[in-house]
Amino acid sequence: MIVLLILAAISISMVTGNNGIIGRAGEAKERAKKEDAREQIETEVLESFDKFGDFSLSKLKSKLTKINADVTSIEDIMQEDALSGKIILSGYVFYVDKNERVLDYNGPEKSPTPEQSTKTAFSRANGRIDIVFLNGTGYNITETPNKPALDNTMVPVYYDETNSVWKVCSDTDTTNWYKYEAEDVSKAGTEAGDTHKNRWANVMLTDLIQVEKDGTTYNTETIKTKLADNKLSDLVGATVTTEGSMLVWIPRYAYKVTYYSEASKTTIVGYSDSRGFVDTDGKTPSDMQTPTTSINVKGTIGTTAYEYYRPHPAFETDLNQGGWSKKITGIWVGKFETTGTISEVTTLSNTVALKDKTIGDLWNSLKNNFKAKTTESHMMKNSEWGACSYLAESKFGRNEVAITKNVNTSFYTGDGDYKDSEKQKQSTTGNIYGVYDTVGGTYEYVASYIPNEKIAKGNQFASTNGTKNNKTESTQYSTVYQYNSTSDLATNNYNLTLNKVFGDGICETSSASFLTSSWHSASSRFAHSSAPFFARGGYYNDSGAGSFRFYDGGGSAVSADGSRVVCIVK
Repeated sequence: MIVLLILAAISISMVTGNNGIIGRAGEAKERAKKEDAREQIETEVLESFDKFGDFSLSKLKSKLTKINADVTSIEDIMQEDALSGKIILSGYVFYVDKNERVLDYNGPEKSPTPEQSTKTAFSRANGRIDIVFLNGTGYNITETPNKPALDNTMVPVYYDETNSVWKVCSDTDTTNWYKYEAEDVSKAGTEAGDTHKNRWANVMLTDLIQVEKDGTTYNTETIKTKLADNKLSDLVGATVTTEGSMLVWIPRYAYKVTYYSEASKTTIVGYSDSRGFVDTDGKTPSDMQTPTTSINVKGTIGTTAYEYYRPHPAFETDLNQGGWSKKITGIWVGKFETTGTISEVTTLSNTVALKDKTIGDLWNSLKNNFKAKTTESHMMKNSEWGACSYLAESKFGRNEVAITKNVNTSFYTGDGDYKDSEKQKQSTTGNIYGVYDTVGGTYEYVASYIPNEKIAKGNQFASTNGTKNNKTESTQYSTVYQYNSTSDLATNNYNLTLNKVFGDGICETSSASFLTSSWHSASSRFAHSSAPFFARGGYYNDSGAGSFRFYDGGGSAVSADGSRVVCIVK
């Protein structure tokens, strides 16, 4: 009897145990269901190529929707070197890799919506911005920023301090061309450290540039031919004798803002990160809107762990957050305010800024008439202003030191002599490698507005019929903000944005919609009523000028209002 009982127990175990027949059968059934789901997606992937062999993510999205797949995140959460983001079918999660294979998804996730707190909002008057660079168009943290993307109108240059001249360098020369790291971080946050050797990548465009090498002068047309023939190496080491328009590279990154109760930044009271605005318990203050959460970037560099970092929206695809039509590795920002004419736009040093034009005319010119036009040129948006200003505020820029104001009464870019060591404090790095004129000079119109149908000055981009600003959908070239249609006031409109829009240097870096409420004692005034457009930075005689200054503008042609170009290279 005992033997029979033992044999029965063994038989039951073989049938029902963890590795029993029933268990293995269940696993096999589960694997079959998963593989069936994978095969369905593979079929749709194959049918998502056009006759030229180009893959269409939108076509795949449409096809997968018809087989009841969840494609909510197919475009906005994408792993490195992937063709798609997360696809859910029959409860299984996949993605399409760069080799068109359908694999199990193991990429980044959106942060969960935080719980509501019983505490009220914390002060955002004192904060610190921490930044980590992201590799490629993905979400892996890296110490080395993305290599600048070049087209054949861009000449990489570095500054020879010994001879006070710019020189052409190779696009692989990371020793001279760029180093997004303070040479002495311990000094970078002090006035004495304003000239630290943190170098952001610079290029000169082929609109006007001339160089000299070994006694030979290369004019603009010759340089254009060299670049078109992929012969940049022939120009390496040449001295720039005539400067062209200049751009500065802002590489893709993720960020986190930490807030403190006092200016000395000792006691933490909250954060702005991938969860939205949260207090020290990770909860949303009770008097704030439910946040728009973001992709959560986390990782480790050395022994330092990073958590809840938000990919900056300027490099992402959410148009309502100021994104682009696709994920990008970085943006090129005009080194100086826009110069030239409305029909031939430049961004030159020591030149009177282009001003006294309507916001619509400036927008049109920057998109269509930038003289050395790259793949895409356009008027800077709030998100791109924020991307530049956040990098400047971090340890990779001024490290919390306020940028000195351009006080030139004639609106000369770089305050007339940008190579002078004192004038270099007007840049985002405190040295010659940064972006100039973000504080002072002219107010800078940006392509961001509220669609309250009050003003026609933005008819080039903010109108559906060429009259009032009534376009309610954001595009890659302009960002639409909400407004209170019942009471279109600055405070009400600001509160609609609070905990909804991030990375633009507005709600995250100010404590109110008006007065001197932004970081570094900069003034604030949110778009409203008859002033539905945004302008940034302040002008030369503005006591509230600052890199986080935001201002309500009517879009008219004003003698103190200019703009800035941004370029995107494929």
